[in-house]
Amino acid sequence: MQQLILLIDDDQDEYFMLDQAIQLAQLPHYCVWANSLSRARQLLREILPDVILIDYNMPVSNGMDCLRIIRDMHHLDKTQVILYSNFLSDTTRELAMKQGASCLQKPGSIQQLAEFLSKLNGGDKTLQPHL
Repeated sequence: MQQLILLIDDDQDEYFMLDQAIQLAQLPHYCVWANSLSRARQLLREILPDVILIDYNMPVSNGMDCLRIIRDMHHLDKTQVILYSNFLSDTTRELAMKQGASCLQKPGSIQQLAEFLSKLNGGDKTLQPHL
């Protein structure tokens, strides 16, 4: 059964990298992209993702704003959320973890991202829900 990853990132290249990494890791997942918090909110009325990846550095609403709004959507309580960026301060990491999100420094290559996704899924080709 395919699982859904929602990527919230203003940079479409990140979507293409994630899609390639999913294929490289041979995971049964597909990815949907939202380029803003506003678009993500629209999508989340129609879909229930298994994992949400949120870029921290976005214009208008940053990743913490997105995380707060997502955590207020109670139908997403069991959805694994990962805040990611090229740099996340210890304070940002702590705030994200208090809201039940994991943090990830953006991998430098598609191969590294594929390796992260493989580790995240525990090797069984299915991303594990965050409880």
